[in-house]
Amino acid sequence: MEAVKVLLIEDDEDQAFLISEYLAESSNPFEVDVALSWGECEGKDLSKYDIVLLDYNLPDISGIEALRNILSKADLPVIVVTGENEIDTAVKALRNGAFDYIVKAGDYLRALPVTIMKTVEQFRIRKEKERLLEELRAVQEKLIQSEKLSAIGRLVAGVAHEINNPLTGIIGYSQMLLSMGDLDPIVEKGLRIIKEEADRAVKIIQNLLQFARKHPPQRELTSINLLIQKTLELKEYELRVNNIEVILDLDPDLPLTVVDPHQLQQVFINILTNAQQAIMSAGVKEGRITIKTELINFGEPMIRISIADNGPGIPEEIIDKIFDPFFTTKEVGQGTGLGLSICYGIIKEHNGNIYALNSPEGGAVMVVELPVLSQEEIERGIARETAQPPPPLRILVIDDEKSIQDLLVDVLSADGHKVDTASDGRIALHKLSSRKYDVIIADVKMPGMDGRTFFEYLSRTNPSLKKRVIFITGDTLSGETKEFLNRVDNICLEKPFSLEEIKSALSELVGRLSKE
Repeated sequence: MEAVKVLLIEDDEDQAFLISEYLAESSNPFEVDVALSWGECEGKDLSKYDIVLLDYNLPDISGIEALRNILSKADLPVIVVTGENEIDTAVKALRNGAFDYIVKAGDYLRALPVTIMKTVEQFRIRKEKERLLEELRAVQEKLIQSEKLSAIGRLVAGVAHEINNPLTGIIGYSQMLLSMGDLDPIVEKGLRIIKEEADRAVKIIQNLLQFARKHPPQRELTSINLLIQKTLELKEYELRVNNIEVILDLDPDLPLTVVDPHQLQQVFINILTNAQQAIMSAGVKEGRITIKTELINFGEPMIRISIADNGPGIPEEIIDKIFDPFFTTKEVGQGTGLGLSICYGIIKEHNGNIYALNSPEGGAVMVVELPVLSQEEIERGIARETAQPPPPLRILVIDDEKSIQDLLVDVLSADGHKVDTASDGRIALHKLSSRKYDVIIADVKMPGMDGRTFFEYLSRTNPSLKKRVIFITGDTLSGETKEFLNRVDNICLEKPFSLEEIKSALSELVGRLSKE
């Protein structure tokens, strides 16, 4: 059993000797360090003791003042030793933080070892309870925050679903009209503004969906260097007015890779914003952020992006916690603690790594590592983007939104396809009973028979036809829809989709069917 370290503060040498000897001869192991005055005690490291025995009547300091001094310097139990007629004094000491008291009367030394051991154990239990309660409060706070976010997420997903349907029509028709050419300059300008503002609304929705963790990666061949430069354009004004210089060290031979550029840009913006805030909070007059890209190879090629600042760095005691949900060092109301947690999720979805470290020169460094696709995979991606348009097809569009029906009829008919429409799965099945279709474009969620029920019916009655289905969805891939789409192998477009995306999906489907 490990010895209990006792600091005895007692000005009476005879009493100090008696207490020390009695504790030394006890069956419990004690190590007693004696201070015969408060002056002797002041130079001691109180944190190395398990308990303090404090004589209340010291000549060079009042008992209450000594007690307060001890408790301000170390978190440990203090037993106050008082005279026989000083019960009121003992009560006063307890009110000021003493853990217990002993009265110098009768055979008090006999009870002292047990009292010390009991106090040390009770203090340990009290601290453990406090720790558990603090953990419980933290978990409760996280649960409350999580429930709030879950409610916000459901609201955002529902709103996005309702907005994505009309945006599909706005973007699609503006694209189609702009492609006609020979437009009046004022009309063309108006159409471009409509298209740009609709695209901006899409980005806002995607940001909200990413916050709600409902936006899946939409990956494409991307230049990381170019994406960093575009991200800096968004932050340029803020950085410039705060006198923060950006130094770029970008590898010109960095290969392309497949990422979701929107999500990755969100990661870069978050890291840059944190670096900017760190520099400003430290009062650095000439701020500096250095961004470096390089190709590394530890078993497999990876693109490494390092973003370093000359701020105060990250305290070592929290550096391993910064990616935890809800962890934040900001004041209440200034941050949810979700930014880096979301960044961590995005990079992990890309099969990459993200971590933080402190630079030897000072400041923090955030490192992102992304896998590089093989040349064959890149060429396959390019081939998909440059796929030849399919021959004229007979297409059935199933969607309860009239504007989306009309858009797809107009767009696909302009490319020579014959297009029929149905507002739900039952009407579509009726049309399928009397006519053959090369492709079926079906919304996943609709009133009546939805796309999922329609597809499952096809799987039972006409398995060969289910391969010809392209899904479109405006419900932002909710859990139910995501589970269904993960189970099937069909192409799916998320609303709002562009004309190029719907045409590319047709080409990809025809390419798949031609290989069977």
